[in-house]
Amino acid sequence: MKYLPIIPIFALLPLVVQADPVDTTRLMRSDTLDQVVVTATRVPRPLKSVPTPIQVITPKEIEQIQPRSVHDMLEVLIPGIQRTKHGAQDRLVIQGFSADYYLFLVDGERIGSEGNGAIDLERIDPNNVERIEVVRGASSALYGSNAIGGVINIITRKATMPVEASARALYDNSGVQRYNGFVGLKGYGFTSSTGGGYGEQDRFTMRLEGGNRFTVYDYSSWNANQRLKWQNKSNSFSAEVYGQFNSRLQNIDRKEAVVYEAFTGFGQLKGKLSDSYQLEGTYNLEGYDRQTWYKRAKSDPYVPIFMLRTHTARAQLNSTYSEDSPVQFNAGVEWMGESLRGDRFADINARHRAYTTSLYAQTDIKFAPNWTLTFGARGDIHSRYGLNISPKLTFLWRSGYWAFRASYATGFRSPSLKELYMYWNHQNMFYITGNPNLKPEQSRMVTLSPEFDTRNLNISLVAQYTNMRHEIISRSEKNGTILNYINIEGESQLASATLAVRYFLNQWVRLYGNYAYMWNDATDFRRDGTRIKVTTIRPHTATGTLSLGYGRWGFRLGTDLSLRYFSPITIGMKKKLDGIEDYYPVRYPGYVMLRASVNAEWKHYVTLTVGSENLLDYRPGNLDIAAGFTSGRSWYAALALRFY
Repeated sequence: MKYLPIIPIFALLPLVVQADPVDTTRLMRSDTLDQVVVTATRVPRPLKSVPTPIQVITPKEIEQIQPRSVHDMLEVLIPGIQRTKHGAQDRLVIQGFSADYYLFLVDGERIGSEGNGAIDLERIDPNNVERIEVVRGASSALYGSNAIGGVINIITRKATMPVEASARALYDNSGVQRYNGFVGLKGYGFTSSTGGGYGEQDRFTMRLEGGNRFTVYDYSSWNANQRLKWQNKSNSFSAEVYGQFNSRLQNIDRKEAVVYEAFTGFGQLKGKLSDSYQLEGTYNLEGYDRQTWYKRAKSDPYVPIFMLRTHTARAQLNSTYSEDSPVQFNAGVEWMGESLRGDRFADINARHRAYTTSLYAQTDIKFAPNWTLTFGARGDIHSRYGLNISPKLTFLWRSGYWAFRASYATGFRSPSLKELYMYWNHQNMFYITGNPNLKPEQSRMVTLSPEFDTRNLNISLVAQYTNMRHEIISRSEKNGTILNYINIEGESQLASATLAVRYFLNQWVRLYGNYAYMWNDATDFRRDGTRIKVTTIRPHTATGTLSLGYGRWGFRLGTDLSLRYFSPITIGMKKKLDGIEDYYPVRYPGYVMLRASVNAEWKHYVTLTVGSENLLDYRPGNLDIAAGFTSGRSWYAALALRFY
């Protein structure tokens, strides 16, 4: 698939699709354009008025795949995601960007990570996820550091009825079990949402090609969360608090285990200043710990590996949204403080800190019925790097069943505390060292996105080009004895194009398809002076889901078939052959992951799902930065009970 016939496809659509651009009963619009999203503008807006390309993973899509984890949701439902395994950690590449360049949020608040593309989403209960909003494109103008590639906002469940409850159990024969529950209460201005669950995975050994084996350690985890909200009768004031805790114990052997703990404390006040403006104040504490636990030692001591604390306080002024208003406005001030300690620094007891104070504002101007211009900027004052300004300009045109979006945005990422101060002897093989002289990474991104939407068909294309400066990488020095973080001299480039198709024949037949192409210019020189590609990004990926169903008298029977395709890639890997160290080409074959399930439902009260993952039994040749992670073919069963 070297070339995509995008222009012919869009040119012929009016001839092959019967569309009524003013039909208010559209299936697609009821599921997509008319729903309210919050991530792209930081205030609730109808999707059709958002100037930035955004994908919404709906509760229906999540329910169809019966995910075993949040990683599972992202891999199946978002195009261009590559997941690999590094030791016990999951690493992600999203649309050609390492996970370090996507900002991950839970209910609009950032969550910490250890860097190097490792984002621990096991801390989030998949049963507690209501929907996911994915903003494509640099978003530092609203969110600051790390939002170079985009933003992924995981939005948790809230009570919507006077009394509701649900329970879910999942078993997978690869050794995975999950049990979750949720209780919601709503009345007299109060809303209570309570969730919790337990999960575990048995230890197993993956059989790889060539007879290689890889051990996946067993773990057990539990989580609990509570949200309380009060709103007065006139809806002019609300107060909300939220708390969450997750603990996961991963056994390495009989003497040693690793304990992962994450907790959140959140509070928010919202009040109307007038019919035109609303003010909100938010405080969020987020903690993430990874510790080694030496069993049966004296007092069973914990040794901290990575202990991150993030405090965020924010005040934001919003104009009240109205489709008739020609101007929409929001602005805010934010303070964030981070502290990090662990045994991978020169002083295990030292706390490394960084602080950022920010001002941001965004304005939407509708200067014609079909034309909207949005511009915004954010200024971040970092305790180490001083002032950074991130502007963004976007443009939206919508008429009938056509829409076109274009944007220019800058992004940045401040070096993490780990990249600045790390000093660790890696298994007596080499030292990984931080670099206090690192500069922040800077990016410039151009995005173009045409869209076609009718009663039953939605097609969108998102094309992006990113130019980056001061990119941070780790480089081997002093004959391989030191791995040091450095800034690359010059500029690097990355381009991508994503084509998404949503087709609803009727309420029983749905088809989702995504194709993503990614390219970057990551090369290095061989000993003979020739260049060789060193990127680990597979250039072509695709996902697709076909959902069929039929219902009558309160019963529904359905089936879902989904696939993920990853193209082959040849990478220059540094090796020492015959005593000579050089880059040698290594080819990784393409592969397909296929999943199928059958589900039966009775009046939304009971749903039973039985399915199989990796039907083709794909097994990678190894588990490194370019190979997929899978335990081979497995089957699973899930039972969900709901009361309301």
